[in-house]
Amino acid sequence: MGAQTTQSLVKARESLSGHSATSELAASLFAAALGLSGSTALRGALADSSAEQKALQALAKGAFASLSTDAKALIGELVTLRWSSPL
Repeated sequence: MGAQTTQSLVKARESLSGHSATSELAASLFAAALGLSGSTALRGALADSSAEQKALQALAKGAFASLSTDAKALIGELVTLRWSSPL
């Protein structure tokens, strides 16, 4: 793993630990993963390292508008992280 990925993974784990582990959050995150797995365009747009962080957060907010508040907040934090390689 690259240094950027390692740092982002640490931050992602910290963000996740800041949210209560509920079945609603889990279901929402699985729904987000399902949505991402079905949309190459959305995955590409959210992974665009040249995009502004606010633009990525706005895209995620719109794409996942039906999810729980905690899931939207967590995803909003995660899309701003930078990854040097896929996990």
